[in-house]
Amino acid sequence: MIRVLIVVIASLLWQKGEKVDMTVHQKPHDLIINNGESPEIKCFHKIPDYDRLLWYKQSKSKELEFIGYLLGGTGYPEKAFENKIKIEGDANKFHGTLMVISPTSENSFSLCYNVDQSPPDVIQRPGESAKIRCRHSVPNYNQINWYRQNQDHGFPLMGYLLATSGYNENDFTNKIDMSGNGNSDGSLTIKRESLSDKVNQTQKDLLVKTHEPVTLTCSHTIPDYEMILWYEQLKGDTALNLIGYVRFTNAVTERESLSDKVNQTQKDLLVKTHEPVTLTCSHTIPNYDMILWYEQLKGDTALNLIGYVRFTNAVTERESLSDKVNQTQKDLLVKTHEPVTLTCSHTIPDYYMILWYEQLKGDTALNLIGYVLYTNPTTERVSLSDKVNQTQKDLLVKTHEPVTLTCSHTIPDYDMILWYEQLKGDTALNLIGYVRFTNVVTESQYAEKQFKIAGDGAKDSTLDFKLNVSGTSVMYYCAASKAQC
Repeated sequence: MIRVLIVVIASLLWQKGEKVDMTVHQKPHDLIINNGESPEIKCFHKIPDYDRLLWYKQSKSKELEFIGYLLGGTGYPEKAFENKIKIEGDANKFHGTLMVISPTSENSFSLCYNVDQSPPDVIQRPGESAKIRCRHSVPNYNQINWYRQNQDHGFPLMGYLLATSGYNENDFTNKIDMSGNGNSDGSLTIKRESLSDKVNQTQKDLLVKTHEPVTLTCSHTIPDYEMILWYEQLKGDTALNLIGYVRFTNAVTERESLSDKVNQTQKDLLVKTHEPVTLTCSHTIPNYDMILWYEQLKGDTALNLIGYVRFTNAVTERESLSDKVNQTQKDLLVKTHEPVTLTCSHTIPDYYMILWYEQLKGDTALNLIGYVLYTNPTTERVSLSDKVNQTQKDLLVKTHEPVTLTCSHTIPDYDMILWYEQLKGDTALNLIGYVRFTNVVTESQYAEKQFKIAGDGAKDSTLDFKLNVSGTSVMYYCAASKAQC
C-alpha cells in the first residue's frame, strides 16, 4: 500500500503584499491505496480573484516538487509528470481534481493531513520579527516542516521541529527560531533585521520650478527583495499614496492618485496632557479593506504601528500601562527617623501584585522592599543592595545600536532576576520580563521589540535589545527576588 500526499496552493498571478491564506481545502486529507489504483484528490477554496491551483509532491528528502497546475479550466502537468497525473476542474470556480495514474512505489507521494497555520495575515514593522504558529492532530506524527515559497514556485526547506528540537537548514541559520512540539503544536519566528541603512534614495531634497522635470533614484542591497515601491506624501497630509512599483523589470503605475480618496480628521490638534483625542480616517477606495494607524515621534522618521482595523476586526498594539500606575508622594524632603507614608495604586485588570523597591543614590540596582499579593503583604528582612550588581550603569548609544546589560546577585535562595524599563519623565517601572532559574518570561510588548533575556535567575542575567527611538533617555533596572508559589 502507498500513502499519498498532495500539497495544493491557490494562486493569483500577482497580489499586493505577502499574505498566507488558509481557506484552501484538500479532500481526502489522507489516502491509502494499493498499487495499480488511480485515486482522485479534490481541492476547493473560496478566495475571490484566484484563477490558478498549483499541485506539489513532497519527496522523502522533504523538498516540495512542483508537479503541475490548473489555470482556468485547463490542466498543465510538468513534463516529468505528464503520464503520471491528470489535472481537471475549473480554477475560476474554486475547484480542481488531481488523478494519480496507476501509482507504484517508485512514483508514490508522501502523506498530508489537516494542518492549521495562524495567523493567516501578518503585518510587521521594519526590524520586527514575525511569529507563525502551526498545529496538527495527526496521530504518530512528531515533526513539523517549515517551507518558504520562492518566486519560481519552489519550496526550499527552512527547517523542521522534531519533537521539541528545532533544526535549521544552513541557509536559514540565525534567520529563524523554532519552538513547541512537533507532535502537535509549533511556532516559527522569522527574524527581521532593520533594513533602513540598505535602502538609499537620491535626491533627498530638491527645489524645483513648476513643470520642471525631476528624476529620483532608489537603490537597495537587500537579498531576495525584488520590488521597489514609490509613494507620495502631500504637505499637511499624513497619508502615503502609492505611485507605483517595479517588480524585477516590470513597472506598474497606479492609474490615478488616491490621495483625495483618503481623509483624516483632525489634521492638526493642540491638546493638553491626558486630554482625550479622537481622530477619524475614512476612504472611498474600492477593494481596500484595511485602515492602519501610525505614530511618528518628533525628530524621528520611523512610523510606529498603533494598530489597524480590517473590515470590522480591530487589532491594537499593546498599550503602555504607565498612566495606569500612580505613586504618591513623588517627591519628599524629610528628616532622619521621620515617618514617611507612600501610596501606590493602579487600575490594570488582572494585575494583583504591587511591589515596592528602593534605589540608593548613585546605584542602578533596584532592591526589593516587599510586595502585597492580593491582601497578603510580604516584607524583605534585610537590605540586600550590596549583593545585587548591574552593568553597564551608563551608556550612550545610537538608534538601532545593540545594547547588552548584565545583572548579577549573590543572595542565597533568590532564584529570579527581573528587568524593568523607566521612560524619561515617568515614575512608573514597566516590567520587561524575568528569568526564574533558566526559564525566561518576556512581556509581549517587549518581545515584539526584540528584547531578549537570558541567564540563570539564581546568579546572573543579561538583557539584549536595540533602542528604536532616537533623542531620548531611558533607564533600565534589574532586581533580584525569591519567586513565590
